[in-house]
Amino acid sequence: MKETPDDENIQVSIIMYDQVDLESMMNYFRTERVPLERRAKQVITSLQAKAAATQPQFIAYLNTLSGVESSSIRPLWISNEIQLSLNKEAIANLSLRSEIDYLYFARPYERLTEEKVEPLAASLYTPNGHEPGHDLMNVPGLWALGYTGTNRRLFMIDEGVDLRHPALFNINRGLIDGNSVSYFDPEGGVADSIPSKCVAFGDHGTLVLGTVV
Repeated sequence: MKETPDDENIQVSIIMYDQVDLESMMNYFRTERVPLERRAKQVITSLQAKAAATQPQFIAYLNTLSGVESSSIRPLWISNEIQLSLNKEAIANLSLRSEIDYLYFARPYERLTEEKVEPLAASLYTPNGHEPGHDLMNVPGLWALGYTGTNRRLFMIDEGVDLRHPALFNINRGLIDGNSVSYFDPEGGVADSIPSKCVAFGDHGTLVLGTVV
């Protein structure tokens, strides 16, 4: 691997040491059976408050540190993280700072080229049917051991779900408990609206949830 010159900038991410105690918060939510909408609001506001309390002073320090590319500094509240570009000397100086939990190399994203493949013929839908994906995941082996998923509740975060799909339309929690405690839209949509697939990303959420159920 080619060594980076001392004066060449490196893209890194800094995770701040002071973080919201999400585990304790989740335990409280479960114990008190806090509704999903209130949970999301409390988590988001807590993360934003923590970032507002811990990042500004540290960012001010970064702007004075030799070897830091000030224009590259990008604060992220959701993980109390700061991304930036800096050289080896600046990294060595940051290694002594108690505000940092850890610092790691932020590998640049690479755009993969699409390969055109012939789609597999879709199998006809049958209730509780056996599909090729089941064999790939050794699902029949789990069924034989008694792990069928019956009466289990599933939770998923993805880009959207098409509940008109025959594998999903009659098993979603919203039909029993109501939409306001069954779905959450992080983009601020109406709480009691029915989730739908995201046009920008296609059917990924529907595929994932269908695989899980």
